[in-house]
Amino acid sequence: MSAEVDRTEVPSERPAIQPTEPLAAVPEVPAAQADRVAVRLDDVTKEYPGGVAALRGVNVEIADREQVAVIGPCGSGKTTLLTIMGTLERPTTGAVHIVGQEVGVASDSDLAGLRAYGIGFVFQAFHLQEQMTALDNVANGMLYTGQPLRHRRDVARVALERVGLEHRIEFKPKQLSGGERQRVSRSRARSRSGRT
Repeated sequence: MSAEVDRTEVPSERPAIQPTEPLAAVPEVPAAQADRVAVRLDDVTKEYPGGVAALRGVNVEIADREQVAVIGPCGSGKTTLLTIMGTLERPTTGAVHIVGQEVGVASDSDLAGLRAYGIGFVFQAFHLQEQMTALDNVANGMLYTGQPLRHRRDVARVALERVGLEHRIEFKPKQLSGGERQRVSRSRARSRSGRT
């Protein structure tokens, strides 16, 4: 069995909770670039010690702003695929391109920069810091961008407003519903300058 990618069209209309001005840290992509490739994997394999082949010859191309779901049974390579796409692991063979950058030849420092500015993660368990407010959880996601705390909080405030959580900015994760925690996590992922 293997994982598969389910492509979903992104609706052209935005929800009514979107603010009238764009998020400060996320520049709008011109229409000419809207169809650019964000992620491309060419014949990617990943093998672990003991002969475990987690990925075998994966080829996928995902356009900027395209929404996809990786689906499949347990053990089919979903997590491995996502960690490779997120530059947390390198493939055994094949080529991985993230926003035009070949991951295989990039230094660890380059990959850290790519993760800080170009890739946002939404974890299944959200991984929010329980002692921090929603605002600071989102701002903390931009820590490695080098931006001052005041700027990160301003960007985080706008990100939370975009998902309808302006009334929950000072709440801690235990005070939020599961759906609200998910929106905080999504805001953290989207608040950086990247869109991947």
